[in-house]
Amino acid sequence: MNKFLPFLFLMFSVSLSFGQINATTSEGKHVLLNEDGTWEYAKEKAEPVGNTAPDKAPVASGLCDYKTNEIDEFTGVKKVIMKEQDLISDTPEEFKKYYRNQELTNAQVYCARVDDKKAVYINWKLNTDSAYKIFGSIQSDSKFMVKLVSGDIVDLVFLKSNTGDSNDSLKYTTYHSYCLLGDESVQALQKSPVEKIRMYWSKGYKEYPVVEPNLFIDQLPCIE
Repeated sequence: MNKFLPFLFLMFSVSLSFGQINATTSEGKHVLLNEDGTWEYAKEKAEPVGNTAPDKAPVASGLCDYKTNEIDEFTGVKKVIMKEQDLISDTPEEFKKYYRNQELTNAQVYCARVDDKKAVYINWKLNTDSAYKIFGSIQSDSKFMVKLVSGDIVDLVFLKSNTGDSNDSLKYTTYHSYCLLGDESVQALQKSPVEKIRMYWSKGYKEYPVVEPNLFIDQLPCIE
């Protein structure tokens, strides 16, 4: 036990418990004063470990970058098409020495609505003229699986087959297809950011990290 500090250096609180007085030194430290004139430092309450607050729902940016937003003057059909955004930009570690100034795989994605039908369009660019040999094609009914940070999986299904279009001189191949979005998929994709994508090519599936996790959270409210 330390000797009682001079009164000049203490500011007493009004609480009294178990024969001890809570006090604060001029340096802001909490001490307990005993009846016999001795004192000791008060034990500070430990801060809770980790984030105990409930997870908050993601908030859309509120910024809508439209490519098209119009109503057909003859049919009254509303057409809303968002501008493309990068969702995937990736090069596997073993190929990085060959792709120092660009990525092997890029996928640009945008959401769209025509009347009451909603869809997501995926445009791939693979910077190799051997894309078909490595990946094959996109087949209708193949899957574009979206794993969310929440752990939920959203299965999207391609409605259009595509064998790819190769540019031999520039050594890249592009693929284009789309998936319809049902109400359940739309709701799920707005609840959590994207963690990764699993793409089913005709020669097997490949998993990709994403560069814009909030793409669906930001775009889908814009096409409502």
